[in-house]
Amino acid sequence: MFFLAAGRRIVIAGSHCSGILWKHVIAPMRISVVIPAFNASRFLPATLGSVFRQTLPAQEVIVVDDGSTDDTAKVAASLGARVITQRNSGPAVARNMGINVAENEWVALLDADDRWFPEKLEQQSGLCLQADIVYTGVVIEHESNGLTTCATALPPSKLWPMLLYRNPVCPSTVLARRQMLLQIPFMNGRKGCEDWDCWVRAYRVGARFACVPEPLVYYREAASGSVSSTGEKMLADFLQILEPTLLDGMKGWTRWSWRRRIFASQLFSAAMIERARGRIGLETKYLLHAVLKWPPPFFRPERYYSLAYRLLKPWKRLESARTTR
Repeated sequence: MFFLAAGRRIVIAGSHCSGILWKHVIAPMRISVVIPAFNASRFLPATLGSVFRQTLPAQEVIVVDDGSTDDTAKVAASLGARVITQRNSGPAVARNMGINVAENEWVALLDADDRWFPEKLEQQSGLCLQADIVYTGVVIEHESNGLTTCATALPPSKLWPMLLYRNPVCPSTVLARRQMLLQIPFMNGRKGCEDWDCWVRAYRVGARFACVPEPLVYYREAASGSVSSTGEKMLADFLQILEPTLLDGMKGWTRWSWRRRIFASQLFSAAMIERARGRIGLETKYLLHAVLKWPPPFFRPERYYSLAYRLLKPWKRLESARTTR
């Protein structure tokens, strides 16, 4: 691994008679929280409240105001955060800005509309000695219908090769070594999939991942009618990282086959976005392409289940109508 295991336990040496006395000293873990925020004033009271209620307190809370046109900076400052302002440049640039000015060894990432469980940092701290990135499960809050979904964290042993075709790590769950994030920063200029891109590059250079399986973060999923939450937008974001990151280093058959598998996976994700939006035509189109792009059914078999459901549902309705006559 390429990082020093500079966790909470430090070994020091001191003289004692004719020999050497080795002492183990537990150094307090120091954490900076970095929150990129754009027009997020309505979310910040709950978001920052969840940070300041941590059972393991952070030593620094940084809100990077990404060119907001509302009173994001004022609200953040009034709630006790250190505020950095910048011209609107997207979450990648905002996160990097916060990481650059952070003063502590560990950085906890948090989006401005998400929230933490009170014990989030404390539970993650127990894994920091042997890891560079520690993530957790999430509770997904669906803004469109008010429902919630619990998702446990994928074990680190299963991250690869899944990281090649989907992103199972929510940035608001991540506690990472600042030095690692400085060496592998979020790619400036990207306003989508920048976190996925970062995790893949970190894994490839040997970063050690660990997880707390339980959901410890409330993740807000934007309403399905939002312009930012469409299948087309998701696919456009994903294409930015396909060649330079996901397929990096691959050649020949390996590159060709992985390109098609990755596309198939992302087309399926686009279909699920359109299902949530009620766009049945687009959902069916993406599902068909997801199957045709990589037909083997053992890769993400839910593609076939979902396509069968979509194609059979009209027939079930027709049959139900006939039986009620």
